[in-house]
Amino acid sequence: MRKVLMSMALTGLILGVALSTQVGLFVVQPSAAPSVPDGLTSVSAPVAKPAEAPVGMVYLLTRASDMRFLDSPDAICRRQFDRDNDACRGLVQGWVMRESRVLATLPYSEALWRMASGGG
Repeated sequence: MRKVLMSMALTGLILGVALSTQVGLFVVQPSAAPSVPDGLTSVSAPVAKPAEAPVGMVYLLTRASDMRFLDSPDAICRRQFDRDNDACRGLVQGWVMRESRVLATLPYSEALWRMASGGG
C-alpha cells in the first residue's frame, strides 16, 4: 500500500512539473468600451450603445516561446518591447494565439490578470 501511494505521489509530481512547463494561462483583460466623439451625442441623433460589454478571457494553452506559466499581453509587451499600448497588446495577443493551441477558454479573473501583468 505504501509503495502504491509513493508511486502515485511521484507520478503526480512528474505530471505537475511537465504540465507547468508545457501549458500556461494567458489572461486577456477586457478592452475599453469604444469611445464616441462628443459631436455625435446629440438629442436628434441618439448613439446606439453596444449590446454587451467587452469581455476578458483566460485561455489555457500550450506555451509559446518566451511565455511564462501565467502571462498577459501587457506583461509580454513590457518584457519584450518596453511599452504597453493597445497596438502592442493586439500584436502580442495575435502572436500568442497563432503560436500556441488553445486547450480551454475560462471566464475572466481580475485577480489572475493582476498577477499576470505584475500589478499585484
